[in-house]
Amino acid sequence: MTNTTLSGIPAVERIYYLYYSGVTFKSLEVMALDSNNDLISIHYLAEPAYFDEYIPIVNHMVDSFKIQGQ
Repeated sequence: MTNTTLSGIPAVERIYYLYYSGVTFKSLEVMALDSNNDLISIHYLAEPAYFDEYIPIVNHMVDSFKIQGQ
């Protein structure tokens, strides 16, 4: 896991592989606790061959994510 931020609050990020019904996926998960201690979790899942192709778009989306009331 890597420390990061989500909407300006501390978060963790992890990249891992998931196996489902004989298919391998590569996944990015970003998790944070908001001021109410609610878990905010963002997931990106893709076949490994396509993961790196779309990760810049996903990173932009995660960076633009805003948590109301923070």
